[in-house]
Amino acid sequence: MNLVFYWYYCLPVLLAVLYGCMLYYVVPPRGLPVWKLRRDLSLILLAEGVLVAAWLSKGFPLPVFYALTYLIQAAATCIRRNVQIRYWFFINLNFVNMMVLHMAFTGFASLVRGPAMYTLMADAVWRTASVTFVLAVCMIENLIFLSHRRLFFLLVIEAKSDEARPFMAFLSFCTGYLLLDSLLCEAELMSAYPALFLLGSSAVLTFCILRFLMRIRTIMREEYLRKEHDELSARLKSAKESAGSLKRMTERDALTGAFSRRYLIDYIDRMLEKDQLFSLAFLDLDGLKLLNDKEGHDAGDHYLIMFSREIEARIGSGSLLSRVGGDEFIVFMPDTAAEAADRRMETIREMLESGYWVRPMHFSYGITTYMPGDQKEADALLKEADRAMYRDKIYRR
Repeated sequence: MNLVFYWYYCLPVLLAVLYGCMLYYVVPPRGLPVWKLRRDLSLILLAEGVLVAAWLSKGFPLPVFYALTYLIQAAATCIRRNVQIRYWFFINLNFVNMMVLHMAFTGFASLVRGPAMYTLMADAVWRTASVTFVLAVCMIENLIFLSHRRLFFLLVIEAKSDEARPFMAFLSFCTGYLLLDSLLCEAELMSAYPALFLLGSSAVLTFCILRFLMRIRTIMREEYLRKEHDELSARLKSAKESAGSLKRMTERDALTGAFSRRYLIDYIDRMLEKDQLFSLAFLDLDGLKLLNDKEGHDAGDHYLIMFSREIEARIGSGSLLSRVGGDEFIVFMPDTAAEAADRRMETIREMLESGYWVRPMHFSYGITTYMPGDQKEADALLKEADRAMYRDKIYRR
């Protein structure tokens, strides 16, 4: 085929080559050696340059030009081993944008200048001007994508979402629809209605595409916020569980499960603020050191655990047991006077010393009672109970 090249063909052909390079850069290849990358790029650019030059010089039908352009772009994507939905998304969006610009520009020029669109398409100078304008605008748009990578990656992320799949089908529909619309540019119609129809349909398609993109972005933002909310809720739940675990660790003795000394003092302080009657029994195990020396610390730990369980099972509802030292415990008994507290602890001691468990459990205890109106603090009450326990220990010896 003899191609007649004029000097003014150089600019659109050069823009077509640069445009192909830009698309190749925006949609990068994967897993190709350098020599094959250069070969593929050269073939693609040569095909695009030849196609643009042939259309400018010979003016074959516009739908054929569009279809061949799309096939070259599709082939360029396929040979890169990148056939992924996000790249097809970008290629289709870019191609639809190019066709909309070209036909809108053609329809507008036909209305402003007067000649019918097929007359414009038959003019080589007009074809050159229109292709130059469209390629320049598309390159500016792609330069914006390249300079604002976040905007491009946002489109890529949108393309990977499930919500974008209907939009991919819509872009395919737009491609076919615009190819049919381009037939109006070749129809020998003198009326201005075809140009108006092209402008109107181009405007409607552009509006639909923008609305679709905005809707996808809104859906993705809502999905992102939902996932972020779920993640934050999971973290909050985990933090609460960790805080609960830490709180339980500070409230409970790790070995016996009895309440800690710190928890007991805080509890006593609250009862002192309420100025309510309560009694404290200070317990000290007898013979624990001998057991540790004779049978080992594991046996001693087991003895402490069983002692704690037996005491907790018998101190009654509302009372609590706290481990305040190695073999020292305190029983808190609310609304209990000294005599009742002493009888309860003596009953428990007699039962445990009688051999209820595998071995008898021996302990000494001392009672102190807080009466409403007493001006005493928790430490003073603990010291009183401690002294009473030592008196009981000396007496028992």
